[in-house]
Amino acid sequence: MTAPLPCWFRDDTPGPATHVLVIGVSEYPFRPLSDLDDLPSGATSADLFARWMRDRYPGGDRRLGSIRLLLAPTDDERPYVSGGDTVPRADGAAVHQALHEWARDCRSSPENVAVLYICGHGVQETDDGAIVLLRDAGAIGDPFDAAVDVAGVRKGLSLDGCPTRQWYFVDACRVPAHGLDDYAGPLRGRITLEPRRGTGPAHRPIFFAAAPGTAAWQSGVGSVFVRALLECLDLDARTRLDGDEERWGVTAESLHRHLRRRAHELAALGAEEQTVMVGGSHLSDVAFLECEVPSVPVTLFVDPAAAQHAVGCTARIFEGDVQALERRPLPVIDVPVPAGIWTLAVAFDPPHPQFAPETVASVQVAPPKAHKTVTLR
Repeated sequence: MTAPLPCWFRDDTPGPATHVLVIGVSEYPFRPLSDLDDLPSGATSADLFARWMRDRYPGGDRRLGSIRLLLAPTDDERPYVSGGDTVPRADGAAVHQALHEWARDCRSSPENVAVLYICGHGVQETDDGAIVLLRDAGAIGDPFDAAVDVAGVRKGLSLDGCPTRQWYFVDACRVPAHGLDDYAGPLRGRITLEPRRGTGPAHRPIFFAAAPGTAAWQSGVGSVFVRALLECLDLDARTRLDGDEERWGVTAESLHRHLRRRAHELAALGAEEQTVMVGGSHLSDVAFLECEVPSVPVTLFVDPAAAQHAVGCTARIFEGDVQALERRPLPVIDVPVPAGIWTLAVAFDPPHPQFAPETVASVQVAPPKAHKTVTLR
């Protein structure tokens, strides 16, 4: 009997839990499909996501139960990413075993949450699917013997009783490779789960790093997709849940909206284009995470702008006796303020000969940033 693979993180506290499988491949020593070289940060990107889940994921009623992390870094990456016995190499055999052990944990309760993140060379087969090649793709025989079929994994978690919340993140290109001309479709990665009977949970979105037929970009510091994703989970995509002022989180809809924007912005910094797409499930208000009221960077100016340089020109943000921002000189640049609708007061002390002693306005503070220009009276 094969011994279970070690988990990079595990908490066996009873009750519903979030189970995470993270796979990152940069090293492709066997050059699958003739033209696929090493990636600059496939392993780095996966390691960043795993660390965020371990250190920053606010699971709420779905605590973090396990993280399985499998990496295939290049020599340049190896000193900077997680390693050791708890991080198996992302070869076909190890990923196959980890996938089935992760699925078993996920199926232990429909109240669990299933999360899969994979980064590597990808091949598009359908609008709702992707095949991601592992380190030993092309070592012997068909390179798809060592490739993960994400659509097949989803089908394998469709049995009644599987987690009602499933999240898939595919950080890979979706362009045809030159070596595919000899294959008769449809293509399938052999690393997958067998389809199960059942209607399947309604909430199973796949967030693709790229649109069909386009590339997903990376640099040495991580992929565009994972950098945008973590920014969105940390702040940008946080929104009120069910309109409740005190309940905040990241929903499928808010994540898609802000992830699409931020990935486009980051790719443009490198003069590239990248469009995040969602498949496999309709967008909804189902939350990936729940959190406390977030702090949002606030920037404040006044009109006319020259007035903010006057002696004694200050601003404060408050509501009743609660001071969200203590009185301070203008301009205010990226100062953190709790999200919400607040009162903003701009005052002059000593009085200004041209403007009222105090101008009051309402300011809405919401992620990712809040900017307000107050017209002085």
